[in-house]
Amino acid sequence: MSKPTIHMIGQAHLDPVWLWRWTEGRAEALATSQSAVDRLRETPDFHFTRGEAQIYAWIEEENPPLFAEIRELIQAGRWHVVNGMVIQPDMNLPQGESFVRQILLGKRYMREHLGVEPRIAYCVDSFGHAGTLPQILSKCGFDAYVFMRPGLHEKTLPAQTFWWQAPDGSRILTFRIAFNYETRVVDHRAHIERTLAAKQDVLNDVMCFFGVGNHGGGPTKAQIENVQQLAGERKDLNIVFSWPDAYFAAVAGDVAGLPTVAEELQFHAIGCYSVNSALKRSHRKAECGLLFAERMAVLAEHWAGRPAPLEQLRALWWELCFNQFS
Repeated sequence: MSKPTIHMIGQAHLDPVWLWRWTEGRAEALATSQSAVDRLRETPDFHFTRGEAQIYAWIEEENPPLFAEIRELIQAGRWHVVNGMVIQPDMNLPQGESFVRQILLGKRYMREHLGVEPRIAYCVDSFGHAGTLPQILSKCGFDAYVFMRPGLHEKTLPAQTFWWQAPDGSRILTFRIAFNYETRVVDHRAHIERTLAAKQDVLNDVMCFFGVGNHGGGPTKAQIENVQQLAGERKDLNIVFSWPDAYFAAVAGDVAGLPTVAEELQFHAIGCYSVNSALKRSHRKAECGLLFAERMAVLAEHWAGRPAPLEQLRALWWELCFNQFS
């Protein structure tokens, strides 16, 4: 086996709503994306990864020149679109139809506005993952899944990269980020060493995520320069700027014998949602109300020739999907 390859995944996780309102999250999404474009222009071998259709929609609406630059970088193979959903949703509470709508709406937007259809599902900050998700993800056109929670201290898995299987037998190649999906330090020596230690022996490649998230702007100039410096120093490693699709392509020939996990990926932050019963109840009522409205619209069209309000229904589903942010 040749020397290990460390795929340095430059990204910038952003909670659109957390300790701030969505308007501030929108402003930060634009600022972070501008920073990422600037770093890509400065460093020809740097790559950036970004998901969430809602983030792109905000940029397209508020800063068309920046959106055009991002499209140009996507076409150039420097800016990489993952996730294929409206937002990174909670992966436990929504019903199955909501996950399908996340993907239908997210991928539709990305096809029509970005010219791509993501093949990597990517929910690195979700607090747990229902056991039926491999069926939904694989049948919605995803080849692989990236997550982080539950972490190493919360759930033991047979490998970092594994096949995740649903009760119906559907499965999807899955990667668990061993430590952080973002970094605030400049020197990534220790981060790379920990990532290397988590790599399973049967695979020559591993992903190492870096960049300042949540009001951070993504990979900084100093971080990028540090990765370049380490790549020059570490003759025993192949340290490269990369993206998730490249990692999964690199390991494709070695995954047939990887272990299979056929269960939920739980638990993280136990009790985190238990005090939010009113929110959960309201969300479920909205889901069921939208499904009922669609059925009534179909019947009205069939029986009375009244066209279904498709755009209005899509807008309502988009709003509900946005409010499923993890």
